[in-house]
Amino acid sequence: MTSLATAQRSLADPGVRHPLWPPLTSGCPVTSTAEVAYALDVDYDYDRVPADLFERPAAHGLERWAPLLPPLAAPGLGEGNTPLVELPDGTWVKDESRNPTWSHKDRLNRVAVSAAVASGAAGIVVSSSPATTGRPRRRTRRAPVCAAPCSPRRTPRRRSPPICARTVRPS
Repeated sequence: MTSLATAQRSLADPGVRHPLWPPLTSGCPVTSTAEVAYALDVDYDYDRVPADLFERPAAHGLERWAPLLPPLAAPGLGEGNTPLVELPDGTWVKDESRNPTWSHKDRLNRVAVSAAVASGAAGIVVSSSPATTGRPRRRTRRAPVCAAPCSPRRTPRRRSPPICARTVRPS
C-alpha cells in the first residue's frame, strides 16, 4: 500500500495547510515569524488506513507502515521491525542492532532520503555524531542522491568521513 499522506500542516495553526510537495524545510511560510520558524506536520487520510494494519504479521522494512509514513521514494535496506527484548528485571528494550546500520536513525534516514529523491534534490547534508556519519552515505548508495555527512570539528580524523563519499547523479 502507498502513503496516505495528504498535506503539510502548520503546528502553529492546524488550519493552515500546504501541498505535500515540495517539502517546506524552513518552516511554515504563513505562520512563521522572524523569531520563530513553526514546523510542519504531515496530515494523513486516516479514514483510509486499513483496519487490520496493526494485526498484520511483522515484516522487515517500513513498507508495512507505508500508509502512515510520508511517501517512500528511496529504496529500503530492511530497516525496522526490530524486536523488543525482555531483560531479566522485566524491563523491555528495543534491539536496534537488527537495523542495517545498528541504529534507530535508519528509519529517519530512509524517510529523509525519500523526501530528497522525490523532490529532485541532487544531495543531502546531514549533521551527525561521529559514530553515525557513514549511515546516510550507506542509505544513498541505493538512491540517486549524494550524501554529505558532517561531524563536529573535534572529531578525530580517522573517524571523520570524506565530505561526499559517493556521488550518484539523478537521472
